[in-house]
Amino acid sequence: MVKNNYIQVIDDIYIYIRDNSVGCIFNYYFRVDNRAIRKSTGTSNINEAKRKAIYAYEEYRLNPNKAVIAAAVAAAPAAKTTSFKMVAEKWLERRKSKSDYKRNLATVTNYLIPYFDGKLKMNDIRSLTQTHIDDYLEERKAYWVTGAGASLTQTYLRKGRKVVTKNKPKGELCENTRNRESTPLRQIIQLAKKDGLIDANAQLDVEWLKSESEPRPDFSLRQADKICRLAKERMLIGNLSFQRDRTMLCAYIHLLRHTGMRPGELIGLEWRDVDLTNRLLIIRGRRGGRKTGSRVVPLLYDEPITVLKEMQNRRIAELDGASINENDPIFIKKDGTRIDSFKTSFNTLLKACEFEHPSGKHDYSQYSFRHTYVTQIAKLGLPTQLLTKVLGTSLEMINAHYDHNSAIEALAWMDANAKPTKAPTVVAGDDTSLRLNQLPDHKVGLVIKDGGLTFK
Repeated sequence: MVKNNYIQVIDDIYIYIRDNSVGCIFNYYFRVDNRAIRKSTGTSNINEAKRKAIYAYEEYRLNPNKAVIAAAVAAAPAAKTTSFKMVAEKWLERRKSKSDYKRNLATVTNYLIPYFDGKLKMNDIRSLTQTHIDDYLEERKAYWVTGAGASLTQTYLRKGRKVVTKNKPKGELCENTRNRESTPLRQIIQLAKKDGLIDANAQLDVEWLKSESEPRPDFSLRQADKICRLAKERMLIGNLSFQRDRTMLCAYIHLLRHTGMRPGELIGLEWRDVDLTNRLLIIRGRRGGRKTGSRVVPLLYDEPITVLKEMQNRRIAELDGASINENDPIFIKKDGTRIDSFKTSFNTLLKACEFEHPSGKHDYSQYSFRHTYVTQIAKLGLPTQLLTKVLGTSLEMINAHYDHNSAIEALAWMDANAKPTKAPTVVAGDDTSLRLNQLPDHKVGLVIKDGGLTFK
């Protein structure tokens, strides 16, 4: 707070600079027992001035003798320096109860602290400058290309022997990732300002980059069919352990395709979240569901219901007929522990499909099923309000990242206007062709009838 050139420290304690001050030395001002106390702090550093003002106030309350106060303030011990690491760890401690804690912990411990505390050896956060911030952002952008990440290795055991391999080469960080990782840095700086460790008026800006708006690649219907078919074929293997892993992967892929859920949301489901009677899945806002919190996913297609029933039966068989604990995850290892990721096995399967690399900045990923689902559901004519709720996203996100319909809808419009009496037909030979109102070639629970929507 600044009032009449006075800067409020706390409560009724202020600091200010006299108009005729040569060295921009701060003075303190406060009132005790209706008496106004003004005195020089002897420093032009705003944070040191604030500290001395508080020290003087406390001394005055104990001993109102002005001479004693002046001597005490002059002899006040120097402020201890606070490193970037200390402020970052304090910020993390305050964020422990938040849903994004693990993600922020990784950003702070893997990138921010190693750079500011390790590389720059920033033992005093007061020395932080805009140049430091800009240099970090540039280095982080190229971390996996020319930075420290380019030479990282992984160590693991293979048949009892230690194996060391280099990480696969990666590209520069995209704008969205850099924006997400900049949030902790921005808030750590704000915390330092709030605690008086950095000048509150210091111009330290963490740039917010323009978000990418290029639609991410979706799988065509033929591509999605091929992945699901290959996943099922790879289940037929003699090794029972591999067979179980691939069966789980196959179920995971089918559910991704036919529910439109985010990978993290799906892998975080527990059996208490599955309501097959009412065709619903409940996301409780944990793990990968952080983006939208709690929501309900309707099972519009028949396939996910079949898959979930098969998963139930297999798990009951593994438990020798015993009931499934409702708090168990649906994607579970035989020993009862949660499966945390299908990243490696999915990428292996995707590579075996030998799809042509998509044009644009993004590669095919597990998210590509979500984009395929969004594109197909949008063609059914589902009202916008229902569409955004079903998907747990906004209309802006659908338009920016998921919408692959514009060219297809233009063709459909032309077909409808050129030959209005002809019913829409399936166009063969083009993986990307899907006319408006054309339903997928598998059973659905949602059907267009007389221009409206009905459920089977």
